[in-house]
Amino acid sequence: MSAHRPTYFVGTAVVASLTGLFIIPAMAQGQESAGGIEEIVVFAQKKASGEALQSVPVSITATDAKMIQTEQLQDLTQLGRTAPNALLAPSAFPAYPSFSLRGVGSGTTTRSIDPAVNIFQDGMVIGYPAGALSETFDLESVEILNGPQGVLFGRNSSGGAVVMRTPRPTSDFHESAEVELGNANTLVFKGAVGGPLIGDQVLGKIAIMSNNNTGLWQNTTAGTFLPSPENPSGTSPQHATGGVGQLHEIIVKPTLVFNPSDSVHFTLFGQYQNENNGGGILYAVPDPPGEPVSNLTKLFGFIPSTQPYTVNLSTPGYNNIQAEHVIGELVLDNVVGGQLTTIAAFRHVIYDSTQNSDGTPFNLVIFPDNREKNHQYSLESRYNRDITSQISLLAGVYFYSSNSTVLEKRAINGILAGSTFANTLDEIANWTQEDKTAAVFGNIDYKPTPEITLSAGARYDYEKKNFDIIPLAPCSGANFSGCPTTFDNNSHDWSAATPRFVASYQFQPENLIYASVSQGFRSGNYNGRAPNAIAAITPANPEKVTSYEIGSKNEFLDNHLRINVDGFYENYTNIQEIAQQMFSNAPAVQNLVNAASAKIWGTDFTASWIIVSAFRLDATIGYAHNHTSPFIGFPTLLPGYGPRLTSNIAGTYSFKVPNLSGSWDLKASYATVSHQIFSGDPLTPNNPGYGILDGSLSYTVGAWRISAFGRNIQNTVYGGLTRSLGYFSYPGQPRTYGINVAVAY
Repeated sequence: MSAHRPTYFVGTAVVASLTGLFIIPAMAQGQESAGGIEEIVVFAQKKASGEALQSVPVSITATDAKMIQTEQLQDLTQLGRTAPNALLAPSAFPAYPSFSLRGVGSGTTTRSIDPAVNIFQDGMVIGYPAGALSETFDLESVEILNGPQGVLFGRNSSGGAVVMRTPRPTSDFHESAEVELGNANTLVFKGAVGGPLIGDQVLGKIAIMSNNNTGLWQNTTAGTFLPSPENPSGTSPQHATGGVGQLHEIIVKPTLVFNPSDSVHFTLFGQYQNENNGGGILYAVPDPPGEPVSNLTKLFGFIPSTQPYTVNLSTPGYNNIQAEHVIGELVLDNVVGGQLTTIAAFRHVIYDSTQNSDGTPFNLVIFPDNREKNHQYSLESRYNRDITSQISLLAGVYFYSSNSTVLEKRAINGILAGSTFANTLDEIANWTQEDKTAAVFGNIDYKPTPEITLSAGARYDYEKKNFDIIPLAPCSGANFSGCPTTFDNNSHDWSAATPRFVASYQFQPENLIYASVSQGFRSGNYNGRAPNAIAAITPANPEKVTSYEIGSKNEFLDNHLRINVDGFYENYTNIQEIAQQMFSNAPAVQNLVNAASAKIWGTDFTASWIIVSAFRLDATIGYAHNHTSPFIGFPTLLPGYGPRLTSNIAGTYSFKVPNLSGSWDLKASYATVSHQIFSGDPLTPNNPGYGILDGSLSYTVGAWRISAFGRNIQNTVYGGLTRSLGYFSYPGQPRTYGINVAVAY
């Protein structure tokens, strides 16, 4: 509980101060809001229509467009802080997610390895995660589903799923615009216009976002440099300084809805994204207390600066993303008494980058001018029908095809290659992967009484991957000349059946209890960074998670208090691990193996309370205890675990100022993540826990809303900490602040 006290104190102090400044009749009388907590509609069970969040027997955290705006949630990483046991983190590569739910996820950025938490947008799975770390722009809702979602969301949802929905145009004309100004010369514009094009038969909308800044991190020549074997002068290499990680991005999202008849509806979603930024910010950190002295200190005499979000990089790198997709959703009502929904989608992404992978000014490991691209096609068709008043049926088929090509280059300075610092070793890995998946799935709901619902579902997936690779190997000449050209190849197929059973009891209109058993699996995978042919073309087999869950969803005090809680136990088997093996000063060799199993148990807790009409409190707590077995065949490597405790507490205080029209909203939130350890190297240090404080003050009058905001107000340094030649980290976002002006008609 101590983790929450600072937030509670801050919120209480702010409320007390403002109450003294302004006369608030509602606060003085202690009256409750008449409306209660708003309902959120979710689509997690893929029914013919949306369902109220409180009636769905699944652990879901749902966020709507209003909450995204009032809490100034910029992207999925910030939104993830509002969900229990969710770590929606960035990775060392920009816009490349590293998501985990309840401790099940994938921390690797090896492109050939599929994630364990699936990301969906408007019914399309983003199978190749590059460029998938999305902003919350033009979204009507985001649902975070904890636990395996194998029946309805298929492979690679063994940890859970993140589901995003774009708002459709309506028959009412509407337009909106938003401008944000912030530190690092941040300038963001968001605009949308939509309405009827041809009566109610054709509706259209287009939304545009432009996002620019000059870099939230500062590149300097700071740090301590001592004379050493590889840096006799004891000085920093000189390079350009100033803002790094700069961003220039544009997103265009057109949406069309066709209603040729009352029973036929077709929606076409499009999206174009072009993003250029200064590359991933990976930076060296001083040797942590109690940890072994690193070779970075011994050989280079370099002790990095401790100034938050300050780096010393000769080659900061770059990152260029171009992605586009089109999604068509056809809904046919009254098909043999039911509804047929078909979603066809295409996505294409090009992701080019130069990445500094040692976080120092010495250019020890650079990934220069890497090239990757992917295109995918998917088709899902599902049929919903109420057979009787007691029995409902869902049945569907699914197809997915993906083709990825990656050229990864590494320039490694000589000290890492067993030579001299002056020499450079160039390495490449080049691979292509084809992935084809087919599945059938179904679910039946049976209501023996109006209060009891029994559900049973299953999915059968078949998947085949073809993998052609030039394994990671050195080139014989300089500047990537004389590189290997021989491909090795293999293909493998897997199949899996994943069932789900749920029993729920609505014993009061405001109270639901449920119990479920569900399974999910993560695909078998090849290792695109393997250093030899055998490791490269020998895939790891699929992971499987079996989850047992009981939960309760409740509303009290005339819908002014909402409490949802669940307990879970997950059996996580055949875990795929990147086993890092180091030899002398050489770079780590990565092997992908099925090396462990785990038992994970814990709880998800969410609550919302309108204490009085002017003050609302929201809180989430997630606890996940992970007991992982030792690595099979790798006795020197230790299993890690994700954060055992996550929490978020947020207070919203609404008030009016006498003699001034409009209303004010003061928002403060504090999110905590406990420490975690990455699997693999036994010398990998603990990643310490952290807390993030956000806040905003908004004034709304008529159609206008003006906000001042701060994110990570304390400038807390957080992110993944690991060890190579030295200790380094890829951080989260530093302090950002600014003003936001929005208008909507």
